[in-house]
Amino acid sequence: MKKKIIILHLIAPTMMGGAERVLLHIAAMIDRSRFKLIIGSFVNVRRRNNKFIEQLENRKIPHTVFWMKKTLDIDNIFRIIKFIKKNRVDIIHTHGYRSDIIGFLAAKGAGIPIVSTIHGFVPSSRKLRIYQKCDVFFLKFFNELIPVSNQLRMTLIKSGIDSGKITLLHNAVDVEIRHEKTGGPGLLNQDALNIVKERGDFMIGVVGRLSPEKDIPNFLNAASILVKKFKHLKFIVVGEGPEKENLINLASEPGLKDKVQFTGFVNNIDMVYPLLDLLVISSRTEGVPLVMLEAMKHCVPVVASDVGGIGEVIENKKDGLLVPPADSEELAKNIEHFVTDSAFYEIVCSRARKKIETRFNSNIWINKIEKIYLDHVVGGCQADG
Repeated sequence: MKKKIIILHLIAPTMMGGAERVLLHIAAMIDRSRFKLIIGSFVNVRRRNNKFIEQLENRKIPHTVFWMKKTLDIDNIFRIIKFIKKNRVDIIHTHGYRSDIIGFLAAKGAGIPIVSTIHGFVPSSRKLRIYQKCDVFFLKFFNELIPVSNQLRMTLIKSGIDSGKITLLHNAVDVEIRHEKTGGPGLLNQDALNIVKERGDFMIGVVGRLSPEKDIPNFLNAASILVKKFKHLKFIVVGEGPEKENLINLASEPGLKDKVQFTGFVNNIDMVYPLLDLLVISSRTEGVPLVMLEAMKHCVPVVASDVGGIGEVIENKKDGLLVPPADSEELAKNIEHFVTDSAFYEIVCSRARKKIETRFNSNIWINKIEKIYLDHVVGGCQADG
């Protein structure tokens, strides 16, 4: 009798960022007749309220919590080994430096293979740069690494990791649209969100974690340039994060007041895209952001910083616009192109949607992930003992 291959995913969720959403997508797409997925989350004992855990519970995804008393709680190594043996886990799949390090030591202790998805490195502080160096050291000994962009792949190779154990796999999305955008700019569809959008408004948004690497002040600076020329523009900031208070203060400056709305965390992100006429990604560093793929899927054009793996998805002036990071004037100029040129707007929307269907379709993506599991579990589906 054959048993399912059991995968333990490990992640340290702080907020609902890209890695967390990718993992939820894996859980939704994986073939449950062949695989059983369990998610283990590292959560600080002093911060028990966690949006990601809420999502796991709401979706009834098998999961467990490994409570942390400090950044790298080594006691969790032994807890995970015990969990692996009790649940007959076949392979570990990690996401992020904390999960990589603790997961690797547990996998070696239990004698099972380990793979990691590399979502991106954010060396924005001395502490994070140290963590990245430690992470890369341990990644050298993993069975397989899955960077989400070629830029990350090259970073791993330059760090001395064998290219033979690296498989490039861009993020992907379900191409089905469940909240259809049935109009062009100015569509009124507020759904259940607390967003004010009147007919004729052109809504420009950023979606994601409100953290320094996303450089949302750059977006707000571009907004302050644009509102002087166009009265029908409105701006929306979707997400939570440590920069929220600072961003709200910036948005209260003269000229922007009453033009910028903050939604906070949105449980169902698919509700946002029908409201948007344009998505902006103003980041200083990125992997391949899911929000970019989701917007393109919903026929919402994208203006994005040309960083990380973004240029591996968007072909500039064909299916989106790329701008230098930290350049508010250039960002405003490219946003204006979509505001004023409706023909260009429609062409980009059509091309973007087609690219998602053909190159970033999650059906192909999940098949590749499943093959990686099969390649590293001896004999594929093991005999049930």
